Amino acid sequence: MAVILTLLGALALAAPSDDATVEKEARALAAYIVLSSVTANRSGRTFILMCPPSPARDYVEFMWQSPQESKKYASNYGCSFSRYGNKVVDSYYYPQWQEMVPQATIQVKRGDAYHFVIVHDGKARTSRTQPN
Repeated sequence: MAVILTLLGALALAAPSDDATVEKEARALAAYIVLSSVTANRSGRTFILMCPPSPARDYVEFMWQSPQESKKYASNYGCSFSRYGNKVVDSYYYPQWQEMVPQATIQVKRGDAYHFVIVHDGKARTSRTQPN
């Protein structure tokens, strides 16, 4: 019985917390956004970052222009994504100005844990606290 309890305790310690999982997902999404910006800069193609405020989805959509094609960043860790702060659904990234209009804040959530991805122009950063 003691061996079983010890094994169960070790498994509980080995499982990542929702906080760590959400932070990992937010960092992965931020990296994907930066990679998309670099791709846009090299190709000269505009993309639209699409993430509505509600309902939360398990993916963020990138709609590329000229030619039009849709790519999705899907959650790797069972998280959901929603736009945070404003009611705007779409942000346009213009490679000729290296600018995203309007700026975007995406909430990454799993259970009660959440993290934010703040996108400003072609850069993305993560934060544990709600942006102002």
